[in-house]
Amino acid sequence: MMYLAFDPGATTGWAEFDVNGKIVDHGQIKDGVEGVTGFIMAYDKPIHTIIIESYMVRPDDHSVKANVGSKLETVQVIGVLRGWAYSKKAQIIMQQPQVKKIAELQAGFKVKGAHKDSHWQDAVLHGVYYLNKIGKRKPKGLEDKEML
Repeated sequence: MMYLAFDPGATTGWAEFDVNGKIVDHGQIKDGVEGVTGFIMAYDKPIHTIIIESYMVRPDDHSVKANVGSKLETVQVIGVLRGWAYSKKAQIIMQQPQVKKIAELQAGFKVKGAHKDSHWQDAVLHGVYYLNKIGKRKPKGLEDKEML
């Protein structure tokens, strides 16, 4: 049973983890809703949990202005992922974007590169955060330590 983590958007980052919390694969999906739909329809491994970065329009001027006239593609991608997860009877975990700062410490790396190329790193961080939280992984540097 696999764990899949997603950073949804027009370009969606994804990361796949095995039952023990080890990163198996990762990448980026272009073409928004259509690209994500094609990706998940071709995905044939059994899924235990899907971890998705949540999205909300906040009442501040920047957030509202950024979404005026938008097709809200991130929200559409989240809907596709949630529907697919329901059809697979997978657990759905929604996480706030802010957890990535803690996850950087847990994973032992900071997101690097241009934003357009870093979505997969955000997905890895969401997976690492959740898998640390449920005890499937240990934070970087503590892998050989017994956790109390």
